[in-house]
Amino acid sequence: MDVIPKPEPLFDDLIPVAEEIVVSKQEVFEGIISDADHRFNAGFSVANAGCRWKDGNAPRIKVRGPSFVKDKKKVHSAPSLYKLINVDLVTNSTQDRIAHVASHIKLPAATIKRKPGTIDKLPRLIVINMQIPKAAPKFFGKADPDPGVNLLFYFEIKQDTYDTSIDPKHSSPSLHLLERFFEKLSQDEDIARRFKMIGTCFNIGELGIPSMFHSYNGKPVIVFKAGSLSRGLVDGKEDDMYMQVDVNVHDFAYVARKGLYTLQDDIPKMNFSCSFVLQGETPEELPEQVFGCAEMGNVNLDRACHVKFN
Repeated sequence: MDVIPKPEPLFDDLIPVAEEIVVSKQEVFEGIISDADHRFNAGFSVANAGCRWKDGNAPRIKVRGPSFVKDKKKVHSAPSLYKLINVDLVTNSTQDRIAHVASHIKLPAATIKRKPGTIDKLPRLIVINMQIPKAAPKFFGKADPDPGVNLLFYFEIKQDTYDTSIDPKHSSPSLHLLERFFEKLSQDEDIARRFKMIGTCFNIGELGIPSMFHSYNGKPVIVFKAGSLSRGLVDGKEDDMYMQVDVNVHDFAYVARKGLYTLQDDIPKMNFSCSFVLQGETPEELPEQVFGCAEMGNVNLDRACHVKFN
């Protein structure tokens, strides 16, 4: 059985989030979060006193190895292709769920150095919006009109990822797969269904969580049927793209939603990561590589920031 490595003690190097604040569309990206602690105001402030986050350590995460087709062996991922630049936890005061946040806010300016005259094959920014229910799930019938909360991850492409992607001779399987994903996701269902996430709780053994949940820890989940993908231009610039993935956890299987509801009181005590990867299925697409990874602690879903768009 694989042993999940433990994180650094107490997540001391995680970045604290801001205090509670209510913002409207016009107030977004106006310096709510200070630049002094090397964070971006990538969206809304998070109403989570004590909640902390950092760019995750992808090599902790097990993914399909180079010979997985033959031997089914998993290996530790290479470092992530994108870096985490902010995390938000928000909710809506109405019954409407928040979707496609990136189209409502001013996204951060680029920090990478682009090579003039090149065509970007990958979006500079990836926004992942986890739409998480809070109400008890129903086994039968229509789901409750539960707006839930939104856990938002903002990732920016790393400089070395960008430099490799514009080299026509690069041979990175994970980059080739990511390029295909963003190029063909609206036309090719086979590539669109490859998106998956891996949730890993590093201190699950210390929380008294029933053993039935342990077998799901660190296991990948395909989110194609519960996911919605969209893309656009940052500030209307043709050479600056973003991609948003809305993951509607409300549409997950009943067992998954029931498990999440059961564990809600334990979430603030968890040290966990959310990792995102595209599923490699042929030798040419392997090994897999995490493209975005977030590590968090002290997350309290009850303290999501209330936001509205004007």
